[in-house]
Amino acid sequence: MGFIQRRWDATVIKDNNGSMFSRRDLVLAHANKDGGTHFDPKLDEPYANLSRFNSMGWILESDGIQRMLENSVVAPSIRQIAYEVLVSLKQTITTEK
Repeated sequence: MGFIQRRWDATVIKDNNGSMFSRRDLVLAHANKDGGTHFDPKLDEPYANLSRFNSMGWILESDGIQRMLENSVVAPSIRQIAYEVLVSLKQTITTEK
C-alpha cells in the first residue's frame, strides 16, 4: 500500500463511542450520503452520530457558560483534507520544476 493510500485510509477521528473515521470515510460519506452530491435519508449510525449528534462530545465554554458543540466536525475536517491535498499538489509541482 502506497503513501497516499495509507493517508487516505488512516484513522483521523475517533469519537466518544469508539467509532473511527478515515479521510476516506468522511469524504465519501459526505459526498455520497450527506448532501455533497446525493442525500441518503438513512445515514450510517456512526456517521450520523458524528455529523448530527456531537459524538465527539465537544463542549464550548464562553463567559462561564458551557454548551454542547452545535456544529458538526465533518465540514471543517473535509476542508482540512482539501487543504492537505492542495498543499501536497503544490509541493509536488514545485519539486518537479
